[in-house]
Formats: sequence, C-alpha cells, structure tokens
Amino acid sequence: QHFVLAALIALDGGEELADGLSLAKELDDARFGSGFSFTDLAAGRAGARFGHLAAGSPLALQQVLAQGVAAQDLLPEVRDLPEFLPWREFQRRYGDPGSAAYRQQMARIEARIASLPLAARAAAQAQR
Repeated sequence: QHFVLAALIALDGGEELADGLSLAKELDDARFGSGFSFTDLAAGRAGARFGHLAAGSPLALQQVLAQGVAAQDLLPEVRDLPEFLPWREFQRRYGDPGSAAYRQQMARIEARIASLPLAARAAAQAQR
C-alpha cells in the first residue's frame, strides 16, 4: 500500500510531495497509531522513486516491466529496519527528522533503494 500510494502521488505531484506525505503519515502513526515504521517509510520512498521513473521515463520503465520484475527489484531489504516506534521512543532514538541519527537511517534506506536493479535497468533502457 505504501509503495503504490507513494508511486501514484509522485507520478502526479512529484517525488518530494510523496516523500513528505509518507513521513507525515509515519509521524502521525508514532503519535496516535501503530508507531513509526521505517519499513513503511522505505516502501513509500521506493514507491516515490518508482513514480518518478514512471513520470520521467515512462517508455523505458514500461519496457523493463514487460521483461518481468520481482518484488526485490522494486523494494529494498527492510527486515532490519525499526518498526512500531511510539512517539517517545522515536524521539529518544532519532530526535526529529532533521537529526543526524534520522538522516543516517534514511541514508541507509536511500542506498538500498539506489542499489535496486529496476532503476539501473530503466536507465539503461532509456539510453537505447
């Protein structure tokens, strides 16, 4: 759900909007819901990247998808990411989304997304 919604938002409103809404949802979950989930945030970030690819190189992405993709082509590894963090625990570990600890966690997620095969395959297809 997080991947698909972020992809649709990024396709229409841009990657930055999709990322911002994903973060806002997780912060709300930390305060009032199931807790902050870096797993959900990673899925949203991957979806936003997918939506960005779809908007920027739709034909290349379509050709790559027609060749077949697996879940691991679209989503980063998330098994070790913190989940279900209530607001106080999120603040204890990360402070806020501007903190160094939070930025480090997001950099790890971003590196995982950057290493996904889909983006490289779409870029190669676009150059053909």
